[in-house]
Amino acid sequence: MRARDSATQAAAERDRVRHDDRRDPTQSGTADANGEHPAMTDAAAALLPFGTKVLREAGAPPLPSRIQALNAAWRVCGRVFTVALAGGNNIWLHRALYAAGPGDVLVVSTDSPREYGYWGDTLTHAALERELGGLVIDGAVRDSAELCQLGFPIFSRGRCLRGAGKEDSTGSLRGPVALGSAIVSTGDLVVGDEDGVVFTAPDEVATLVRRAATVSRT
Repeated sequence: MRARDSATQAAAERDRVRHDDRRDPTQSGTADANGEHPAMTDAAAALLPFGTKVLREAGAPPLPSRIQALNAAWRVCGRVFTVALAGGNNIWLHRALYAAGPGDVLVVSTDSPREYGYWGDTLTHAALERELGGLVIDGAVRDSAELCQLGFPIFSRGRCLRGAGKEDSTGSLRGPVALGSAIVSTGDLVVGDEDGVVFTAPDEVATLVRRAATVSRT
């Protein structure tokens, strides 16, 4: 009965967000599987030419080095949509899928020292359908073989077999989240590649791009 109630809650939340979400999808974006950027902001596009190593040397704050690409060939660059999860539950990730806009990159914090597989193939299929830009989570994922085949960029703390529950637990969307010592907000820009993940506030992008161009020339 509890699992059925949780599934009903998730379905109701999808319907509510679909009805309420009036955000302009052109205000967020990252590259799709074909290398195109139909919903990428100018700020994200400006960061796209630079790798995380160059951006870090130019002053972009890093996320914890434990967060790495599930596939080293993957890259993500886009507007942040933040999600805070209670340990062991991922209902707010289900809600985020229908609250975030096309191209948005979900940046997710968890508050449990125990590992859970918060994200798997079902959420990935939904994220692809919603044309989200990627996932950055300070937690683990599962179904890794299929995730690698699907090609949706995922940066995580690793893999874990134990699945997450769907209780209507404490969590939130769009608020500031802490990943290690980094505080990330919705609307920030995030870039991830084989070396790690960095982020920046939107009003810092122009300065960061100038510094990155200088670093690239030296």
